[in-house]
Amino acid sequence: MTGCLLAKWVEHHRNKHYKLLIFFGLIGFALIWVNNKYLFTPYHNYLLYIIPATFVLLGASSVPEQLRLPYWVKILSKLGNASYTILLTHLLFISILMKLSVATHLVNHLGFLLTDLIIVAMVVPLCYVTYRLAEKPLVTGLKSTLKLSPSKSSNPIS
Repeated sequence: MTGCLLAKWVEHHRNKHYKLLIFFGLIGFALIWVNNKYLFTPYHNYLLYIIPATFVLLGASSVPEQLRLPYWVKILSKLGNASYTILLTHLLFISILMKLSVATHLVNHLGFLLTDLIIVAMVVPLCYVTYRLAEKPLVTGLKSTLKLSPSKSSNPIS
């Protein structure tokens, strides 16, 4: 719901401090993640993610169109295209990698934080590979199969 309201608002408003908004959003995500991991405050609610997400979306939607975007933005765009596959497969890959880290005693050598960061860094590329190998060819094949041919005019039944 917040995303819909934000999209409607962004149609008519742009913010010149888009870099600052994105920065605060990313810091907000990091703070929530660290709090959830180490329980500095006992309050834990997934609705808190709306706040930094709003900042990031406000900032990203305010980036001037004529601005030449850096290479990393193109990478994020590709990840955006793969977002549905990432949504569907990330838990599977996290589970597999967590089990592998336990079996290899990686946590004992690197600690929880570094192990988690390595797993996150590995999950995103694995999900993207799944997108490239499974979803993208499937969607392309379905689109070519389902191309609608112009229909013949039907004769009215009288």
